[in-house]
Parts: sequence; C-alpha cells; structure tokens
Amino acid sequence: MKRKTTALITGGLAVLAFSAALAAVLGSTAPEAKAASCARGTKPAVIGGNFKCLRVGQQCSARHQAAYRRYGFHCAKGRLRKGTGAPGPAGKTPPELTFTPPPPYTPPPPAPSAAMDGHYKGHTSQNETFEFDITNGGLSFRGLKTGQINSGCTPTFHLSGGNLDWPNHVEPLTLAGDFTIDTPLTYGDSDWSSNWSGHLTIRGHMTGQVGSGSLEVKDAFTSNGTAYTCGTGLQTWTVVRTG
Repeated sequence: MKRKTTALITGGLAVLAFSAALAAVLGSTAPEAKAASCARGTKPAVIGGNFKCLRVGQQCSARHQAAYRRYGFHCAKGRLRKGTGAPGPAGKTPPELTFTPPPPYTPPPPAPSAAMDGHYKGHTSQNETFEFDITNGGLSFRGLKTGQINSGCTPTFHLSGGNLDWPNHVEPLTLAGDFTIDTPLTYGDSDWSSNWSGHLTIRGHMTGQVGSGSLEVKDAFTSNGTAYTCGTGLQTWTVVRTG
C-alpha cells in the first residue's frame, strides 16, 4: 500500500512539474503572439491582469489609471486619452482641452462718402462765383456754374467771359471725396470756332460740408493772322454747403 501511494505522489509531482514547465513556455511566448494580434494604431498592454489593445477613445476604468499611464494613456470620463494626464509643474492635472470656434466673420459696412449731398457755393481766387451740387449720397458732382473766367495771352491780349453754366453735367466722386473735370471747350461764336481750341481742367476735394480745388483754362486761337496762346493760370476755389 505504501508503494502505491509513493508511486501516485511521484506521478502527480511529475505531472505538476510538466504543467509548470508548459506554463513557463506558454507564458514566455503568449504576450508576443497577443501583441501581434493588435490592430495597427493600437498599443498592446496588460491592464488588471488582462491583455488589451489600447487606443484613444476606448472605454476605460479609472481604477487602472496607473497601468494606463505606463503605456502613455490616461483614463478621463470613461475614455482613454493620449498622455499620462499626470500633474504638471504646478502640481495640477491639465484640464481636458475644449475649443470654442471663433465667431462668424461679419464684413464691415461700406465706407461712407467723404462728401455730403447738398448745394455748394463759394469763390475762385479771381473772386468769381463757383457753385455746384453734390448728389447720389456724396458720389456725384452735378450742375457746375461759375462767374467770369479771365485769361492772359501771348502776344499780349486779354480774354474775359467764359461764365460756365452746365446744369446737367455730372462727374463721379470717389469715396474720398475727389473729382475731376477734364474736357475740351468749344467756343460759341461760329466766326471764331473754326480757329479756336480750348481746354478746361477742374479738380476738387470734398470733406463733409466744405470743398476746395483748382481751375485752369488753356486756349489757342488765330486772329488777323496772329496766333495767340492764352491761359488763366492755376486758380483755386473754395465752397461751403448752403443747402
């Protein structure tokens, strides 16, 4: 009876020894085999004694936080996040980042014109009247009217007249309040029109209810076989809004 018992014990020990050896062999190879089974973008790990393929967003348990951190993750609000989530230099755990989108872009309103609608009147540097209207929300010049425009000529000669009255003439203004009239002049007397040429240039700048600028007329004509060149020189003008 003693021999049978001894044999059974010896046989049992042999089986245990074989099982331990087999477990040692399987234990050394199983992790590598399991690691190879993890999909790309995941990380093999042992969490709470169980093999896991970790990835961001995966469900997690805060009680295994230390284990997650060993693999470069941390558990926040039941989901895995990248990084350990460990306290920073100030001893505080960084907060979960949330980003608020910027407000939608709202284009600025169109810039108002520098000029104000109304009737403007003033004088030139020759003390002659100079007037016009600003319309269309400060974007149009209309209805030029002037007093006498005087010119000197070479050879010595003097011209006067040229009272302009163009009620329907329109020119655009820029938003900055600038405008230009640059046009040839036609002499009204048919006896002179065939041998006369003239040119008018007016420049202006409007700001609010005032304006200023320049005026210049250049003429050329022939009389009794003599050629004349004439001009006003560069005159200036200023106006204010009168209505």
